[in-house]
Amino acid sequence: MKRRNFLKAIFSLILLLLLMIIFYPLISYLLYKKQKTLKITFHPDEQLLKVNFKKGVYLIKDGHDLPARASQWQAGFYALSAHCTHLGCIVNFDPKTQKFHCPCHGSAFDISGKRIAGPAKGPLLRLPLKFMENNDIIVVLKK
Repeated sequence: MKRRNFLKAIFSLILLLLLMIIFYPLISYLLYKKQKTLKITFHPDEQLLKVNFKKGVYLIKDGHDLPARASQWQAGFYALSAHCTHLGCIVNFDPKTQKFHCPCHGSAFDISGKRIAGPAKGPLLRLPLKFMENNDIIVVLKK
């Protein structure tokens, strides 16, 4: 290889690296997607069943009878994501067996979200709840 060709190759490589260093932050900034939060509200009339479903979230009421006082009433609920931890399919709740079943690949989860069977590696995701004074329950999802 001649000296002139070698210097052209080195110069081209340095120029390419400098362009990448300059334009990578710019392209990353332009393609950045802000993380969105989705709030799903369960009104009191949507909390009557033991397992309530809305927009990809299961709101589950614990088995014991709940007192009317708000502080104790709040402790009787938890929320689970309806997306299977295997590939994200929406799981279905079977009230007879009290289990969640994934229609895609056969994973099964108990009422608390713990994995029982199938290819899923982990439990259903527990979601944070926010209790309002008017007895609404808000589930916050980050997408």
